[in-house]
Amino acid sequence: MGVLIVLYIPLPIWLQVTLAFAVGQIIFFFSGTSVAPMISAVALPVLIQTKSYVYIVSAFGLTVIVVFCSLLLEKGHVRTKNEGQKAYMPWKECFANFIFRTLIVLPVAYLCTHFDMRIKFCIAPPLLVAFTELTTNRASPPAKRPIATIVLFLLCSFLGSACRYILTIKCGLPLTLAALISMIGVVILMKGILKLVFPPAAAMCILAMLIPEEIILYYPLEVTAGITFLTVSAVLWRRILFREKKSDKENKEKEKEKEKENKNEIDKIVEVVIDDKNKDKEDVEEIEKDEIIALKEKNNSLEMNQIVVAGEKDKDIVEHEH
Repeated sequence: MGVLIVLYIPLPIWLQVTLAFAVGQIIFFFSGTSVAPMISAVALPVLIQTKSYVYIVSAFGLTVIVVFCSLLLEKGHVRTKNEGQKAYMPWKECFANFIFRTLIVLPVAYLCTHFDMRIKFCIAPPLLVAFTELTTNRASPPAKRPIATIVLFLLCSFLGSACRYILTIKCGLPLTLAALISMIGVVILMKGILKLVFPPAAAMCILAMLIPEEIILYYPLEVTAGITFLTVSAVLWRRILFREKKSDKENKEKEKEKEKENKNEIDKIVEVVIDDKNKDKEDVEEIEKDEIIALKEKNNSLEMNQIVVAGEKDKDIVEHEH
């Protein structure tokens, strides 16, 4: 997509970069994956104005190799197999993130490409990937450690530019050797020193091998300026979004509490009605019981009267006979 934008959409480079970033975000969303680096694959050919289809073939071929090697590692039980699950991305939040990120990148792309193309790497594609990830998942380690994230990008870009400048430009050694040594340093930096693994930062180290030679010395400054601005923007955006979510959550909790209170009131009313019915039933049973006892006593009294009358009659008969 990036090469097609350069070839067939004649816009200023800052608009092309913004368009590429927007298209990359849309593809990322509909892919249902967490592979945000696809955004860099769209934006990089636009930033460096690549018009060759070799880039497309190279990107596709490298992706196939990475996937193939990953499958081999899983087959050999070197790494754990990850079950494929579609990433859940709520529409409302993703749309808000999309608008925010695009509006932030638009003026930055203009400032970095319109006045002086030498500072265009302040908006380098790996920085756009990092920006996307920082605004997408606030629970990720880079999002939780913004200062460490900025330091990581600074050191990775410095490693890449230093290795290229010293080993390749000054000593005349192969660029491959400079890339290899710098990546070893990046692994040590991420795994051993900062304890923060963030692939876009490693990409900034590799990108130092591809940039024009005249900007190699201040490349780390460009990267640091770019990642600082984007990280601060992401932190502020997450706070705003989190407050909205918190407000929605509080409203839902209040509604639940209100429903619970209403339910409790209804339950109390039902209990009162049931108690009244039970009380009425007990009163009726008591009345019926009293009536039954009264009837029994009345019957007993009648029976006693009949016995007394019968006894008096028998007495009169006996006296008459005598």
